[in-house]
Amino acid sequence: MHAKLPGIGSGHEQSADSISVVNIGHNTAMLTYHLSGGDDVIQKWCMLTLNDDYTIGTEEITGPPNPQGVVKITFTRVGEVVVAYGGRVLKMTTSDSMIENQSHRGTDTDGELYEDVWFMSVYSIDTAQWEAVPCVQGCPTPDERPRVFGVGDTLVVNIRGPRSEICTKYDNILSRQPTLTWEWSLETRLWTQCGDGPPYHSTRGFTAGACHHIYDGSDHTVYSNRKWLEEYYDDGYFGSLFSVHMYGEYNLRSRRVPMGRKRGRRKYVHGLVLGDIVSLEQVPLALLPDIEPTYRKLLDYFRTVMLNPYTLLLVASEVVLMVDIDPRFLGPEIALVL
Repeated sequence: MHAKLPGIGSGHEQSADSISVVNIGHNTAMLTYHLSGGDDVIQKWCMLTLNDDYTIGTEEITGPPNPQGVVKITFTRVGEVVVAYGGRVLKMTTSDSMIENQSHRGTDTDGELYEDVWFMSVYSIDTAQWEAVPCVQGCPTPDERPRVFGVGDTLVVNIRGPRSEICTKYDNILSRQPTLTWEWSLETRLWTQCGDGPPYHSTRGFTAGACHHIYDGSDHTVYSNRKWLEEYYDDGYFGSLFSVHMYGEYNLRSRRVPMGRKRGRRKYVHGLVLGDIVSLEQVPLALLPDIEPTYRKLLDYFRTVMLNPYTLLLVASEVVLMVDIDPRFLGPEIALVL
């Protein structure tokens, strides 16, 4: 089952970038994305709802006040609110100015120049109202790719720290770049810097209870009580497309499984792993079938959200796919298998 995102349809040159999606309860998720590829560069906001007939309804909504035109915003669930954080402002295109100093800006692959800016707004799920949060002394500096997640009533912001010598020489080696971590209390509205974090991870994680988990390659990284813990494990898989918390201690992860070589290059297929975050045991599930060519390219970049224990949404650049999860995977037999 699939649905189209607002503002994108057949014949449109625009696509969704910098997708962020979060569950707000009652089979509904809030979605924001940066609409690019046309004449305008704007941030879109909408609701995704699972209808009674198992179709996905989409409704465009009004986002937070955004006079600067900030795009590439991400957000996360913190208690009973959604916190929108981070973003960038389009300054110009490379064709407009080839001599502009780019030392304090980022350049995307489409040639557009962006500047990192402060943006933070809190959405109340109960009242459906937005509240802007100003930049104050002690808050994180704006960053191109902040990792934001909620643990209880606390927002955690993890950004890239000073670039090491090897990161400066080889710009694409982000895995060696250290990070810095801040917490923001929903109750006190105060920021607390929590020190250094692990090397930068591009893989998205999930929160379960009082811990946030990141699975990236052979690393399992956990954030809890203002501290990061890194564990190494070799599960025979490579890469991670997504990881989501299902319920209790169980999580569902997509991994790349090596399947020999083709024309001298290693060939992979995608598989699912059902894991236990307490015992760290895991059960490989069936390999994913090859998706039809229409969607293969669209799923090169996507985000995931669990609407309920039985429904997983994959939100890609032009389409939303719904995945039904067999209820047998959620029954007591899981514990017997693990």
